[in-house]
Amino acid sequence: MKRRIYLKMKTLEEAQRLFWSEFNEYRPGEEQVDSRQAFGRVTSRPVSAKLSAPAFHAAAMDGLAVAAKDTYGAADDAPRTLFLENGQAVPVNTGHPLPEGKDAVIMIENV
Repeated sequence: MKRRIYLKMKTLEEAQRLFWSEFNEYRPGEEQVDSRQAFGRVTSRPVSAKLSAPAFHAAAMDGLAVAAKDTYGAADDAPRTLFLENGQAVPVNTGHPLPEGKDAVIMIENV
């Protein structure tokens, strides 16, 4: 058997065409099941919730909650100084609600 060694990069379009050409005949079926029986299954269409959970803006990581506008223009060579004492930055843990007026979190590793 001759070895096939791919030395030439395919374009994204060509790779997608080759990939999807393998699925021309494949059409997965659909069925409705009770949500309690849906563990391990994949939805056939997008699903969205009527209510957000949690019902508050939560910190996605441990760090300092800040108002994003206070960080605009910040960079390694032009840092911004925010103070805990006057409430510009508030420590938060992952999953906790963001304090009022705060809409961003600076990762604790970046402080």
